[in-house]
This record gives sequence, structure tokens and C-alpha cells, in this order.
Amino acid sequence: MSNQRLYAGIAFLFGITVLVIGTTLFTGCTTQAPPPPPVVVAAPAPTPVPIPDPYAPLSSDVAAAIKHNQTPTLQHGITTVWPYSADRVYPLNCAALHVTQIRLRDDETTDKDNVKVGDKDRWGTIVGDHTVLIFPLGSVSSIAVPGAQITIPPDPHMQTNLAIHTTLHLPNGELVAGNDYMFDPVKEVKASKSFTEKVEFYYPDWVRQQDAARKQQEAQR
Repeated sequence: MSNQRLYAGIAFLFGITVLVIGTTLFTGCTTQAPPPPPVVVAAPAPTPVPIPDPYAPLSSDVAAAIKHNQTPTLQHGITTVWPYSADRVYPLNCAALHVTQIRLRDDETTDKDNVKVGDKDRWGTIVGDHTVLIFPLGSVSSIAVPGAQITIPPDPHMQTNLAIHTTLHLPNGELVAGNDYMFDPVKEVKASKSFTEKVEFYYPDWVRQQDAARKQQEAQR
């Protein structure tokens, strides 16, 4: 009888102990605060690359012409400087045994597949990254080649046209369609007349667009 009471007492104490432990664990679980949510820090917005002043690299006469909304043809030494327009056709006066150089923008290139001359039998081209050379293969006058026993017979049909399409290289490395240049007529002139030795372009629309974008960027700082 005494053993039964002893066992009953032990069982009672064990049950109380389990109840206390379970209550403590349950209470601890229910009262424990949830962990704080992770703090999300937004990445700062990237700083836009400053747009350089498009007038800075221009010669004073080109800059003045664009600022006054004028588009004159200029002469820098042997170089004829034309205002660029995709809707304009430019004449070239070439000379026998000479090349005429067409200079493109520093950020645009072309290749032989994008340089087309109308009369390939009478005219030749050499294409570089930023330049195109064009030259007559014949002559409107009979001429003797210096240093050689060769005479080029006259050819009255020394006139053609030339089309150049370019690719623009943007500052971010992207390549986009560039400019289209059309030259017509491209003709060979007699030795007594002056010929076009070198041509390049200035770009009024592009300069004004870049200048407006630069001013807008500065106003937002």
C-alpha cells in the first residue's frame, strides 16, 4: 500500500514537472517577438555622364555660324567645310592623277560596302575608317603620266555620283545608323581649273541638339 502511494506521488510530481516545462515552453514561444524585417536600402541612382559642350571643339567661324543659325560654306586652307544635311547634294571637282579626300566625323566610320560610286569603270575609291578617297581613272584631256611612257587618252564622260553611308559610335559603345552623304556631280575638271582637294563637314542640327541636352542636364543638378 505504501509503495502504491509512493508511485502515485512520483507520478504526480512527474506530471506537474511536465506541465510546468510545457507551459514555460509554450509561453516562451508565444511571447517571443518576431525578428525585425530586413532593411532594404535602395541603390543610389546612377549619376548621368556629363554632356560636353559641343561648341568647345569647333573652330570659331563654325561655332559662330551655328549660333547665328547660318550655314555658310567655309574654307580652312585646302579644306572645304560644308554644313551637313541629309537632304543636300554636294559637288566635287576632281583632278586627274589626284585624289580628293572626304573626311568624316571622328565618331563615325564607313566601309567599302557602304561607299557606292556610280561609274566604277572611270572612278576609283579608297575607304578608310574616317575617310573616303575618290579619284578619276581617266581624264577629260589627254595627259602623259609623269615618269612613265604612258599617255591617257581623253574621255569626255568623266562624271559620276558618290553615296556614303556611315555608322555612329556612341559614347556607351553602341553602334547606330549614322549619316548619309550624297555627292553629285563628281566630275573631273581640266588642269587649268581648281579642284577640291579635301572636304569635311560641320553639323548644325547635332550641335544644337547636344547643346540643348547639356543645358537641360545642368538645370536638373
